Amino acid sequence: MRYHLRLMSFVGAVVLGLFLGTSQAQAFEIQPAITELSLQAGSSTQREILVKNTENETKAFFLTVQKFIAGGNGQPSFLDPADTVGLPSWLRVSDPVFTLAAGEQKAIQVVIDVPREAPSGGSYAAVFVTEKKTESSSPVGFSKRIGSLFLVSVDQEKAPADLQLKSLRTLYNGATDWKKWFSLHGQGETRIRLSNEGRSHGTAAVEIRRTVWSLTGKRVEVSQAVVRLLPKEEREIVESWEKKSPIILQKTDVLLQGKVVEVGEMKVLVLPSFGVYSVFAVGVFIGVVFLVHRRKSRKVVLH
Repeated sequence: MRYHLRLMSFVGAVVLGLFLGTSQAQAFEIQPAITELSLQAGSSTQREILVKNTENETKAFFLTVQKFIAGGNGQPSFLDPADTVGLPSWLRVSDPVFTLAAGEQKAIQVVIDVPREAPSGGSYAAVFVTEKKTESSSPVGFSKRIGSLFLVSVDQEKAPADLQLKSLRTLYNGATDWKKWFSLHGQGETRIRLSNEGRSHGTAAVEIRRTVWSLTGKRVEVSQAVVRLLPKEEREIVESWEKKSPIILQKTDVLLQGKVVEVGEMKVLVLPSFGVYSVFAVGVFIGVVFLVHRRKSRKVVLH
């Protein structure tokens, strides 16, 4: 069984969505990609960003801060740099402009001062490191930049995340129509959509339990995922699986944070084809069920 998320993670967004420029290799590296903090109003903290020049020549850099919100599909949506309400105005960097020799790295101190009147909930911003263009640089193209995301929750106990399961769907060969399930082999998908209705970001621990009854017996297949959601964000998880034998019944349950939040309906997925084998297999199955039921009934009468 293969498990994948058809969405881009925050780390992927940092590497792909925030890296602007040509298709050349990155001129520098930045760590960490994400910093998560839970702070109280009126508190202060300090973190560190490590920047490394990976090229064979001296490079100059400058730092900027930009606010973001949930953009959908796991990607941040960056707002106008002029919008500094919240975290961008609380955040200070130690070296807004600096130079690194070839192979040199530098630790940038990031100080966050949360005001006493700060509202409860999440506030989000990225610290961008941008390479300065020199006179020898090509006039065509963009300056390279990479961002480190800061996710800050203020007084999280007053405004927690509210993670919910919005929907559960099971598809086979790309269809929900039961007629498309009549095949011996094929690909199936279980799609679940999550949302965060709270005011702080949260991490959803998801477990998908697929119980299958086939002609060869019963089996339970389990897959797990961990998904981060910003406030008012929705994300979809897609579990792919392969049908290797005729399936009589299937039931999908979803656990969120260790608790069952969805008990899937029982789906009849029978019959590998409309041929003789299908009729024979179903006949045998019904016959076995009938005999077991009849034997149990006799035992009850005898007692």
